[in-house]
Amino acid sequence: MKLIVHYLHIDRKLTRISRRISPLLENAMKQIGNVLVKETKRNLSGRLLRKRSGRLFNSIKTETHTRGDTIRTRVWSEDVPYSAIHDRGGRTGRKHRTRIKATRYMSKTVQDKRRQINAILQRQLKRVLK
Repeated sequence: MKLIVHYLHIDRKLTRISRRISPLLENAMKQIGNVLVKETKRNLSGRLLRKRSGRLFNSIKTETHTRGDTIRTRVWSEDVPYSAIHDRGGRTGRKHRTRIKATRYMSKTVQDKRRQINAILQRQLKRVLK
């Protein structure tokens, strides 16, 4: 019995996959960032926190960066100092007398959207393996 492996064919296929995976995963991460922004803004529209001025709502941003073999997407609130206290809760105000309950309007979002995040990644990985 003989077993012959033509590794050149496998090597070519792996090279093709590695060239395709980075842009597809970057696209997936951008989609995930957009899903998280949308859900965070939904939470700020009365679901978890009442919308007043719209400043916090309008401050939610996303960006995706690739450096080497790492793709990062972040979602954050830009230039709103009370963002963190509303998300995580804590004491604030004069002499820290005011206690704000954590709404987790942002930190809960990934947990809530885990199924959709996984579906986006699976879709992109299936495209790579075609």
